[in-house]
Amino acid sequence: MRYLLINPADLERRMFGFLQPQGLGYLATSLRMNNFEVDIIDAAKENLSPYEIARKVKERKYDVVGFYVLSPLIRSVRMYSDEIKRKSPNTIIVAGGPHPTFEPEHTLRSSSSIDLACIGDGEEAITKISSGIQDTPNIAWRQDGKIIINHRTFVDINKYPMPAWDIIKPDSYPPLPIGIFSEKKRICQIITTRGCPYPCSFCGVPNISGKSMRVRKIEYILSEINLLISEFGIEEIHIIDDNITAAPRNWLIELLESLAREKFPVRFALPSGIRIDLIDEHILNLMWKARFYAFAIGIESSNQKTLDEMKKKLKIQKVIDKLMVAKKYDFHIQGNFIIGYPTESITENLRTVLFSLSLPIKKAGYFIFNPFPGTDEWEKIKKRYQIDQWEMIISSFNLYRISRFVERKTSRIALRLIQVLAYFLFYIRPSYLFKNIRKLKSFHQIKVIFRIIFSMITG
Repeated sequence: MRYLLINPADLERRMFGFLQPQGLGYLATSLRMNNFEVDIIDAAKENLSPYEIARKVKERKYDVVGFYVLSPLIRSVRMYSDEIKRKSPNTIIVAGGPHPTFEPEHTLRSSSSIDLACIGDGEEAITKISSGIQDTPNIAWRQDGKIIINHRTFVDINKYPMPAWDIIKPDSYPPLPIGIFSEKKRICQIITTRGCPYPCSFCGVPNISGKSMRVRKIEYILSEINLLISEFGIEEIHIIDDNITAAPRNWLIELLESLAREKFPVRFALPSGIRIDLIDEHILNLMWKARFYAFAIGIESSNQKTLDEMKKKLKIQKVIDKLMVAKKYDFHIQGNFIIGYPTESITENLRTVLFSLSLPIKKAGYFIFNPFPGTDEWEKIKKRYQIDQWEMIISSFNLYRISRFVERKTSRIALRLIQVLAYFLFYIRPSYLFKNIRKLKSFHQIKVIFRIIFSMITG
């Protein structure tokens, strides 16, 4: 069987940027290990329409097409799938990734063209489609008009040493990392762990990757980094784990010591964020020696009551104390904040903005709270609407858009002004403005910045 794995474009242009689809790369590795032919197309990078994708599927006679589906892209995937089925009705279409994991029934109901939904880890499920799905874990499917959801398992991630980077070609991607800014031009993202044990109400990671931390063998990580440098000329590695600092401490220390010992000619960053309360001076010192220069932290709010409602399990004073320790090493730290949490007033949102200005951080992100599928907050909101309305609601969500479907204490107009004010006050300071402008490496980054500004003003 011939497989095509697709990273879909956002046909409604509501998302900003794209990352190298390493999740699809792991699927490709698994398929190769089972002697299947596989290709990957990044429709987001290549800006390919449903018509163009469907034409490629028909020309190359793929038996199975798999999509990686973020929740805001479910409508786009439906358009791709419908066009593929029109041209190649016998092709099996599989949707995997966050949205099918969180809402498999909605995924299959969104389009009759989607034959199967893959829930959670897909490395093993994707290889068993041709041999029968009735007993295959992590698959949702239709039978006599009903949707059947099979039992779920978690794979041993060390069965798959690294993604199929030769298919992804990471050197072909523009320099647009998480957080937009970087030190180098040739950037690649890798993951070293899966899972997160924390129950934050606004995050769905435990529901997709599991609550137990699964760590990769350090020898595999080192081999992957060496390959990215030697084969693709990568200059900067971003580890985009959901919560690497929650991994076993002895493993984390061994990884950092190994990176320092190898002296790779690259810079490292942790742009997806770490738990600030789980680091100490020893970890920070090892990060510095291993050539890490940046990391993000999820602070979310300056109001302890809000953090407790979010189930963040974080104390404000702990954030301040740990940042004082990190300040010694001159890391480029980004603090991420949530504004517009349903229970927060205008005063509480403004207090968070002022708090952010007092911290020793070099970047800040002020993101609108929206309850994406997979989170506790989504479970609350979805009960108020019919399932056929979910697509419309989800499409109104992004990190800068104030959805009218979310009930909040603070009005939409006030939140828009607070968000714009926050970015203005933080970044308009001359020292910050000059330093960050110098870090722009491409016109693509500038274009994304202007799209974000436009979204904040008009959203």
